[in-house]
Amino acid sequence: MSKKTKLYQTLCLMMLAACTSKLTPTQEVDYNEDLSIHRPTNEVALVELDTEDPENSDPIPVFDVIEADTNIVAQEVKIRLDSLVDSIAINSRARGYIEGFAIQVYTGNNREKANEAKAKVYELLPDSYPRLRYQQPIFKVKVGRFYTRLEAQEMYSVLKEEINTAIIVPERIYPKR
Repeated sequence: MSKKTKLYQTLCLMMLAACTSKLTPTQEVDYNEDLSIHRPTNEVALVELDTEDPENSDPIPVFDVIEADTNIVAQEVKIRLDSLVDSIAINSRARGYIEGFAIQVYTGNNREKANEAKAKVYELLPDSYPRLRYQQPIFKVKVGRFYTRLEAQEMYSVLKEEINTAIIVPERIYPKR
């Protein structure tokens, strides 16, 4: 046999070996973890009441469920949230801006279409103030300044019905000084 034939046979053998399945059967692992210790619970107190109402003779339930006072937990959460909001405010003042969201209605290199999109937004939402910005070579029309995506969702749903190119985009919000 010639060297070419041996080389060809070796390459074919290597290709066949590479295509074989190397999967081995795996054993099923029964995984079970009890996470109930991490769930919050409400303590319940049962109080026995009188079996008859003095005003009328209809019996009332013997036991009534009274949930534990959750004011303490609510105050702890409020304290944590207040401290978190304060730290965000301090960081925002240091940076000079807040990370927020806006609705981008148009992006493209045609100024006439950008002005048409701006006029369409004014028709749909007269109280809104759409902004036309030029970032070479693109015109962008954006509406609103929102702190969360959830706040932007209401205006977005109104605009999306008429303007299918509308999207919610991240934007820096600079506070007025």
